[in-house]
Amino acid sequence: MRLKKVIHKINDQNQLTLIKGRRLLDSVVVVNEAVDGFRRKKQSGIIVKAHYEKTYYSVNWEFLYYMMERLDFNHK
Repeated sequence: MRLKKVIHKINDQNQLTLIKGRRLLDSVVVVNEAVDGFRRKKQSGIIVKAHYEKTYYSVNWEFLYYMMERLDFNHK
């Protein structure tokens, strides 16, 4: 609940998951738009797919604490 107050400051506006009102499957729409854009402009590009299921299997606590400190989170 406390993160709700600051999550908009630390997440990119294009973040599609873990934000209220945004869904994981919205990323499929974004990828389709990117591919269509490349095709229309006859450009090449690279798309990288991350495996969402494994993203949160483990936490590097040292890194998490480091980032929270850099983002001025209270130590509590």
